Amino acid sequence: MTFTRALLVALLTLACDGETVTDAGVDPRGDAGVELDSGPATEDAATEDAATDDAGAEGCPPASALVSSPRRRADPPGRVGRRTPVKVLMTGGYGCIGSWAVKKLLDAGHEVAIFDLVEDAHRLDLILDPDRKAEVRFVPGDVSDPAAVRKAIEDVEATHILHLAGLQAPTCRAHPIRGAMVNVVGTLAVFEAAADLKDQVARVVYASSAAVHGPPEEGSTGPLADRIRLAPLTHYGAFKVCNELNARVYWLDRGVVSVGLRPWTVYGVGRDFGMTSEPTKAIKAVAAGLPYRISYGGYQDLQYVGDVAGTFIRGLEAPFEGADAFNLRGAVEPIEAFVETLGQVVPEAVPLVSHGDKQLPIAPSLDDSRLQAALGPIPRTSLRLGIAETYERFAALRREGRLDLSDLG
Repeated sequence: MTFTRALLVALLTLACDGETVTDAGVDPRGDAGVELDSGPATEDAATEDAATDDAGAEGCPPASALVSSPRRRADPPGRVGRRTPVKVLMTGGYGCIGSWAVKKLLDAGHEVAIFDLVEDAHRLDLILDPDRKAEVRFVPGDVSDPAAVRKAIEDVEATHILHLAGLQAPTCRAHPIRGAMVNVVGTLAVFEAAADLKDQVARVVYASSAAVHGPPEEGSTGPLADRIRLAPLTHYGAFKVCNELNARVYWLDRGVVSVGLRPWTVYGVGRDFGMTSEPTKAIKAVAAGLPYRISYGGYQDLQYVGDVAGTFIRGLEAPFEGADAFNLRGAVEPIEAFVETLGQVVPEAVPLVSHGDKQLPIAPSLDDSRLQAALGPIPRTSLRLGIAETYERFAALRREGRLDLSDLG
């Protein structure tokens, strides 16, 4: 499949599935949960709707019909599943999820190179000591430049690609063509290089998003499955749908193995941008003794960043063949429960943290049973423990004089 053909597939996908669009996010250096109201940063997410099942847009096959059934297999020698050290090229490696993924990859003994426009390691500084950070190789380049992406993969001799780069929803809303260049063409560049270098690259794992779904249909109940008709309400979500379908085409045409993951509200140290960063900012504010108001309410799927990064690493490691995209699931709770739990962990938080009442327009409860069956078991950190670990790290950074409060406004 040529790069041009893949781009046409992307545009056709938008015509079929991207019917209504507004906003939700990620950036060329990042990765991390559903973003509904912010500028460029580094994060990603996903959601879905079981009530509509396999109904596709008129004239277009349902998205679920285009996703392959994963097959478990024993990885050949040298692949991550065998715990043999491998070489991973990351895009978006300086984002929140990316930084935690770097730590986990280094802990497992793998080599890591980050491909990005600029070297911005301030999130890595929060979780890695200088000696460990020095093990990470920086490769400058633009993810939307296919030649640069291929050259980077060849230069570092990458055997696995972890693709987390993307522009946030507000940027995609304000500048859809720019958003498509990074989020769609950038992803095509990664897959095209992986296809051309298939003898070298074993697998691509990439960040999709809960934003591939809009809010649940009226009357629907229970967690939403991941194999349903995708109906994003944002350009950002529509671009993510494109990426999932193109990943499927690259598997069918050229045998590129890929795993797409759809985080929701990711929280933890390093999560400093986007609307769904507000729970993390609330914890940071408490560590600094400052008041903080979470601007929204309702239910969210709160996913601890260590778990999310670990799931991306599991996508690289687990025996797998095909191309598929999976929901992630953490603690599905109302914001009131998050604030209450924060107060239980840190009593000083009770008078400091408040919240609004508006539900974000993305299905709050996703079913991750297919993920658990294909790549599991995937552990989940409890909300209480995740909050405690995040608070303790922020408190330690404050004691060290390294707690950056600029994101609190």
